[in-house]
Amino acid sequence: MQQNARMKNVSAAARYARALYQLATEGKQAPAVVQAAAGLQTVLADAELQTLLSQPLAAPLRAKLAASLSREAKLPALLADTVALMARNNRLSLLSAMLEQLQAMADADAGQVRVKVQAAAPLTQAQKDTLAAHVKQALKAKAVVVEESVQPSLLGGFRAFFGGMVWDATVSGNLARLKHRLRQTVSQTNI
Repeated sequence: MQQNARMKNVSAAARYARALYQLATEGKQAPAVVQAAAGLQTVLADAELQTLLSQPLAAPLRAKLAASLSREAKLPALLADTVALMARNNRLSLLSAMLEQLQAMADADAGQVRVKVQAAAPLTQAQKDTLAAHVKQALKAKAVVVEESVQPSLLGGFRAFFGGMVWDATVSGNLARLKHRLRQTVSQTNI
């Protein structure tokens, strides 16, 4: 049941993104809208703001929140209008997902692949370039954008998310796979 609700939310976010991207493309505003959306996505990374957006709010509060976000992030009118529409329709909880979908559409049009990398320590430029080259070759992409975040809990290595796939080269991931294989071997020998 919960997965159905999540799928409906993703679908709704995709519809808003598709409409916004189509209007932005027709109005030759797509680059500005996509750039502003990336800035807004950075603002939305705030945990308190995410909590606020996920709460049921009265219509006047939703409208004020949408107006405040638009003003503070200096959104172009088309994106600001979309945020206001989402507020009127009580869909602000989908804003982050809609912005991700919008970025994915712009990337697809540009033949670009976005790789989100979680690493135990910051990657060097040479490591980023090597990762980008592997992804570019694997997906036959024109360009690759590497977005990195540091997560010390990974112990070592990196985990990359791209094209609906995960490349897990972390120490913690390798240990988990080794643990799984050992358990399988033990369970097979006990049969």
